[in-house]
Parts: sequence; C-alpha cells; structure tokens
Amino acid sequence: MSQQSADMILSGNAVFTGLSDQPEPASIAIKDNKVIAIGSEKEVEPYVDENTKIYQFHDELIMPGFHDFHLHLMDGAVMMNSADLFPARSEQEALEIIREFAESRPEAPWIIGSTWDAGYWDTQQLPSRHSLDRVLPDRPALMYHAEGHYAWVNSKALEIANITRHTEEPPYGMIGKDENGEPNGIL
Repeated sequence: MSQQSADMILSGNAVFTGLSDQPEPASIAIKDNKVIAIGSEKEVEPYVDENTKIYQFHDELIMPGFHDFHLHLMDGAVMMNSADLFPARSEQEALEIIREFAESRPEAPWIIGSTWDAGYWDTQQLPSRHSLDRVLPDRPALMYHAEGHYAWVNSKALEIANITRHTEEPPYGMIGKDENGEPNGIL
C-alpha cells in the first residue's frame, strides 16, 4: 500500500490536539488543507517526500483554529424572505432598502428586515421608530439587528404589541425609551 505524501508537516514541542489536556511534542501531516496524520516526528516521516514543506515551531503553541458557525433555523427562514439591510451604510440607505422591499410586497401584513448594523453606518447611531414611520406609517415593521438580539420597529408594531411608555421591560429584555420616556423603537 502506498503512503500519501503530505503537502506540509508542522512540528513542535507544544501541540494541542485535544486528545490530552496539555500540549505535547507532536508532528502534524497535512495534505490539501486536511490533517492526514498526527504523531511523533518519526511516525509522520513516511508522509514526507521531496515536495513536503516542513515547519518546526519548537516551543510555540500549535493548535487547531476554532470556528463557530451555526444557524438559528427559524431566524434563517425568516431572513430568506426579508429585506437584507446588511449593505446599508447609513440609516437613510437602510430606509431606502426597506421602502423598496415594502413596495414590492403591497399585500404583506408585516414588513420584516434583517442584518442591519448601525456600527457600519456613517453616524454609528441607533435608528428610531420615527424614521421607520416616515417610510411605513400604516404597516408594522420589524427589522432584526445583525446579531439577532435586538430589533428596530416602527410605531405601528409598537401599537400592535401594546408597548407604551408604561410597559414594563420583560425579563432579560429592554424597551428602548427616548428622552421623554416614550418607546424609541429599539427592542
């Protein structure tokens, strides 16, 4: 049986593989950006040929990169049929995207958008219900923030949800208020 050759070998005295609690001396053979073997330098020697690049990191820590990609299924389904606000670089651009989306769906009872982020906007200021009211005075609007933990709504949505200046904040939640104590449209 012929041994496949590695594109590269990473070796060091502090390799964290997750197989033990502490980093230990090891070598990692990689081919096509995939780990094909882990062991001592001697154990990965069969994976070396004239094209294999060998990197020695001595006492520097070598560990896998971690990536947490996950999807919230319900949120993902809603986002597939909502106004995509991520490209907006100002509140005005977001409102234009929302207006166009709403005009393309005159029968939709609610206008839903997602992935807005005021951190990318020119002013970096949170929006208010009043700007959404100018675009959608008669239909409720719900715009999910990019991180999914809060939303921007218009006055019609607040009315339907019966959220007023007297509404108590829910457990683990917040109702944004303006300087007069009125809901500002950030939930």
